[in-house]
Amino acid sequence: MPRVITGGTVLIVMSILCFFSAWLTPHPPNAVDLSARLQPPVFVGGTFEHVLGTDELGRDVLSRVMVGGRTSMAIGALAVVVSLTIGSTLGLLAGYFGRRLDAVVTMLSEIQLALPSMLIIFFFLAVIGPNIITIAIVLALADWVLYARMVRARTLVEKTREYVDAARVLGVSTSRLLLRHLWPNVFPTVMVLAMVSLGGVILSESALSFLGLGVQRPWPSWGRMVADGQSRLQAAWWIAVSPAFCIAMVVFSANLLGDGLRQLWKVE
Repeated sequence: MPRVITGGTVLIVMSILCFFSAWLTPHPPNAVDLSARLQPPVFVGGTFEHVLGTDELGRDVLSRVMVGGRTSMAIGALAVVVSLTIGSTLGLLAGYFGRRLDAVVTMLSEIQLALPSMLIIFFFLAVIGPNIITIAIVLALADWVLYARMVRARTLVEKTREYVDAARVLGVSTSRLLLRHLWPNVFPTVMVLAMVSLGGVILSESALSFLGLGVQRPWPSWGRMVADGQSRLQAAWWIAVSPAFCIAMVVFSANLLGDGLRQLWKVE
């Protein structure tokens, strides 16, 4: 329970700060002020006007971290929702009906697992071009296999339970059986996997932005900010360290929440 509270609280606080950044940022994220360039954070001699300092163009790092977090976390959340929906649906149907559908889903998942996921992501982004929706969908298509295999395995176990036989005897329709009986028992496993996947997706988006294949300038994202600040690590370390710290906090909190939910729901 403490892990759920700690991880959930950190994620909620960071989500509020990021998604409501349009009203909470102290400065416009792209406002250039060359007279205030490379000011340090307040805790190492800076001023409260720029709490986390400024970058080489005088832009407020705190404001850019908040707006960049909105971008990174929105991509991560959208990718998780899409991959969860696709993978869980296919896994639930394959596990329940079996036979040809199960064979097709298993074959597709094995083909995708045999290919490097980052290679697939690079290919689609190079062909389609990077934007928030494209990045989220590409990351989702790289992760749906995890949900499909997990839900399929769990469904194969659950459909042998007595409550499923009882529902069939009572004449419950297939759709109702899947949605009202099987899915609630599979849902805890899916949520634990979703929390763990959220951290991985945000890391992948940050890596893409760091390599220049993610969100493009001038709009900030955490990975792009780390890439922009790496050349000034010695003189202005706060430019890269601030977004890197936020990435680490979100990933750690998501994993902590997922592990806490696993223990709370006794998911194997």
